[in-house]
Amino acid sequence: MTHHWESQEKYMYNNAYEIMEYNEKTMKYTFVGYATADSPSEAKQVYIKENDWKAKKNTLLFAKPPICR
Repeated sequence: MTHHWESQEKYMYNNAYEIMEYNEKTMKYTFVGYATADSPSEAKQVYIKENDWKAKKNTLLFAKPPICR
């Protein structure tokens, strides 16, 4: 017997996440690119690796999930 989550894992698709920098001081987001991954944390890692992104003071990297339509 398989559980529903086991069968879903076979059909997981990569999603295109919008990658943004969030400035904690100004409380504003700046769009910096896209990354394709299965989760927001994976998308951030893909973006960091592919773009050699370096952390800046007061800035966080944010992966915005795709909108379901």
